[in-house]
Amino acid sequence: MRLFNTLIFGTMRCLYVPMLGQGQVVVWRFLNDDLLGSDEAQQSDSEFTIYPNPTTGFSQLKWTLEESATVSCELVDMQGRTLQTLLKESSFPARTHQVQIQINESLLVNIALVKLNIDGQTTVKPIVICR
Repeated sequence: MRLFNTLIFGTMRCLYVPMLGQGQVVVWRFLNDDLLGSDEAQQSDSEFTIYPNPTTGFSQLKWTLEESATVSCELVDMQGRTLQTLLKESSFPARTHQVQIQINESLLVNIALVKLNIDGQTTVKPIVICR
């Protein structure tokens, strides 16, 4: 069974992921080789980086805040299920932040999504996990 399809509309590549058991489909748009969820893509103007990516389990997550904000981060699978909380919801001051994240060794996925939430705005980027 194939869990997702990639389609190309003009210059926009889309990844369609069925939400199994929920009767809905989530559309992810690739923008500059990053992945943004359809709901989040329209509202998100926050940027973050993950390095290294691919990772063997440890990566740096970096983002900049123009003003203080509440931030949280999760690792989710392609169906949107939370695999791991990478950063618990906390307040951060205005400046550039960099934190080390560690992906749980017991996860049996090769590709996941890092979902960063800043004051209710969500940005999603793919991460490749090499074990």
